[in-house]
Amino acid sequence: MTSTEDTNLEEKMSAPAWKQKLFDNMKYVSLVFLVVQNATVILCMRYARTRDKEQFFAASAVVMSEIIKFLVCCGIVLVQVSGNFRAFLAYLNENIIQQPMDTLKLAVPSLVYTIQNNLLYVALSNLPAATYQVQTQTGKAPAESDSEQNPFIGLVAVIISCLSSGFAGVYFEKILKRSKGTIWLRNIQMSIFGVIAGFTGLYVSKWSEVIEKGVFYGFDALVWFIILIFALGGLLVAVVIKYADNILKGFATSISIVLSTVVSIIWMNFHLTWMFVTGASIVIIAVYLYSLPTAQPAPQTTQTQKKNW
Repeated sequence: MTSTEDTNLEEKMSAPAWKQKLFDNMKYVSLVFLVVQNATVILCMRYARTRDKEQFFAASAVVMSEIIKFLVCCGIVLVQVSGNFRAFLAYLNENIIQQPMDTLKLAVPSLVYTIQNNLLYVALSNLPAATYQVQTQTGKAPAESDSEQNPFIGLVAVIISCLSSGFAGVYFEKILKRSKGTIWLRNIQMSIFGVIAGFTGLYVSKWSEVIEKGVFYGFDALVWFIILIFALGGLLVAVVIKYADNILKGFATSISIVLSTVVSIIWMNFHLTWMFVTGASIVIIAVYLYSLPTAQPAPQTTQTQKKNW
């Protein structure tokens, strides 16, 4: 049994019966929500990035998601201290300011997740619709955003995003399960670095346009909805990793591929191709094989045991 499993077992045995049941069910509840969130965010982001409308700054959306996640987690911590604002500030001071090295550990996954989120917008802006299970049938010539797609850039963005996601997920899982900090504290710490990294990316890539058009250029109800479910996804990932593991997070991604494909076929006139079916099948099978338990070696019979026989 691994140290992670030992820790989870100790938590279960020391908790009351209702807490044990909650612990057992939490990972499945969070899995369902993460599946729906994954499918929804991909469908909505793809539509938002390819519609014939002023395009919002992807970096602005990423920053706003981090700010919302920060505020939500602060609100949860404030509720946990019975609404005592002084106790809330003392909690942040004790766990963030007075423990700088522990806080800095979260800078790594935060930076990686920020890069990954920006790459997701790049991929959805450049890859063909079938790659992200979305295809709209408008009966007219494609919008300008479609005609300017660069599949190579989109593919590179997806590859880097996949590699960074795996690294950040494992790193964050280790921090969550081998430290005393709560999920909400860890997300507050990550959001601080996420906002800094997001604003840095915005300054480097689009600052002149931001000065001219404003940070919220192109924002509408759909964009704010995407930002909200993006922030929700960040919290759901933390819950899944905390109560299950990074492999279950991969299962959620696989199931969301199926769900978003079904939705696209029914409502968006998406047509399956053999290339798409093959690629999706490989991903799902790979996640399943990776999640299989490692075979335990058979116990070796010692010389003393042989003599007893």
